[in-house]
Amino acid sequence: MTRVSLAAAGVLALMSLPSPAMSAPDALQAAEVARGYLEAIRAEGFAAQARYLHPEELARFQRMLIPVFEAHQAEGNRALLNATFGRNASVTDARLAEPADFMRRFVRVMAVRLPEQPVGFDQLQVLGAVEEAPGMHVLVRLRTGSGEGAVESLEVVSLLPDGGAWRVRLSPKLEAAARSMMPASQDPDARPRLEPRALPPDPVAVPEGTGPADS
Repeated sequence: MTRVSLAAAGVLALMSLPSPAMSAPDALQAAEVARGYLEAIRAEGFAAQARYLHPEELARFQRMLIPVFEAHQAEGNRALLNATFGRNASVTDARLAEPADFMRRFVRVMAVRLPEQPVGFDQLQVLGAVEEAPGMHVLVRLRTGSGEGAVESLEVVSLLPDGGAWRVRLSPKLEAAARSMMPASQDPDARPRLEPRALPPDPVAVPEGTGPADS
């Protein structure tokens, strides 16, 4: 592994020589993507993630969630399908949707059911990047509050290469939040939880591949 330390001001200091797979510019670019990703989800919640996720991760998210739609359908419950794709939609529409559009629609509903902010902070400092081929992990310190009451935490943002750019991998938090929406009968790790909030009004049915209706 190659470790690269990134100062808060953006000055790159190499702790060891970068491998050909991870140059100094690679590390800086990945760090900036990680910073933008965390700042976006702080401001917008889960909905921001579709813009930053790697295409393969978007497709994996869709594959992971299709069984949720199928389980709801088996129970005769259309609430989730109506809220994401409209009253005239079928599970096939969800299955064939473009992955980024699928995520945008799904997280809009997720944000209503799980309204807590996925990440919050007042200050962000990138500490370093660690290569793990084919991707890398960026370590970030988050600080909330000031003085003796300040709370600090560490966040790891994992990324994968996408052409000449870096894109984010699915976070364990997002996977856990999505899994929490699975009907208990289909979730072997289900735990008792509060009933979700009422779903938002059904969006107007829109052509496949377009964004969700404004809420």
